[in-house]
Amino acid sequence: MGQIARGEKEFLLTVFGVNPALRTIVVSLCKLYRYRDRSYRVIERADFESMDIAIVDADDTDALARWYDMSGAHGDVPLKPAILIGAEFAEPVEEVDGREYRLKRTRLSAHLLRTLDAITVRELKYVPELVIGGSDEPGAHAVVSNLLEKSGSTDNGVNGRVLVVDDSLSVRTQMDLCLRLNDMSVDLAEDAEEALDLIEKCNYDVIFLDVVLPEMDGYKVCKLIKSNATTRTIPIVMLTGKSSPFNKVRGVMAGCDRYLTKPVDAEELRTVLHEYIPETTTH
Repeated sequence: MGQIARGEKEFLLTVFGVNPALRTIVVSLCKLYRYRDRSYRVIERADFESMDIAIVDADDTDALARWYDMSGAHGDVPLKPAILIGAEFAEPVEEVDGREYRLKRTRLSAHLLRTLDAITVRELKYVPELVIGGSDEPGAHAVVSNLLEKSGSTDNGVNGRVLVVDDSLSVRTQMDLCLRLNDMSVDLAEDAEEALDLIEKCNYDVIFLDVVLPEMDGYKVCKLIKSNATTRTIPIVMLTGKSSPFNKVRGVMAGCDRYLTKPVDAEELRTVLHEYIPETTTH
C-alpha cells in the first residue's frame, strides 16, 4: 500500500479491460475522493506486486482471463481482492467468495467507492477509525461495523479464540470488533469471576486482561491463571490506561506476557495478535 501525506493511506488499483468508459469512471472517482482517510490511485497492470485491488471488466472475456491467469501465476503472492464489473450481474453489489466482489455496471458510480472502502476494512485490515480505549470520533465504530456488515465479514474464528476481560462496555465492543475483523472467535467478560469461569470451560489462544476490574484487579487474575498448570501457557496481554514503569513491573511480576497502554489502535493490536497467533497475517 502506498503512503501519502497527513497519515492517510493510498490504495493502488489496476484496471483489467480496454473499455475506456470503465477506466474513466474509476480514475475520476479516485481523483474526486482523494482527500480522505482512504484514497485510491490507478496504476498500470504490469505492476502486479504493488497493486492492492483489481478492477476487472467482467464483460471483456480477454480481460477476465488475464486477471485470473495473472492472479494464479503468482503463487508466492496472496490472491489480491478484485471487483468484477458486469452488465448482467443480478445484484448491485454481490460478494462471491470473500476476495471477489461483483458490481452491476449500471450502478457502478453509486457503489464502487463503498465497495472499495469495505475491501480496505475486511481484506486489507485498514481501520483508522478503530481506536481502543481512546477518545474516539463520534460514530467511528458504527462506520467500521457498517463496512464489515456490507462486506459480509463474520466472526468465523478461523485464526483463533480470544478472551477479552474489561469492565468498560465501550472497550469490550471495540476489542470485539477489531478481533472479529482479524477472524477471531471472541468471548467477553466484564469482571474476574466471569473471566475465570470462561477460562475453566474454554481453551484460549490469547487473553486480553484489563488492569482495573471490580472486586479483583487484573494483576490478581493474571496470577491465578499463571499459577494453574492447565492455563499457565496462555499468553496474557494486560491492558491499562497507565504507562508508568511501576505498573509494567507489576504486570511482569504477575506473569503477563505483554503490556498494552490504552488507547490502542487496530494496527498495534494486530501486531500483538500476530506475535502469539502468526496465522493472523494470512487470509
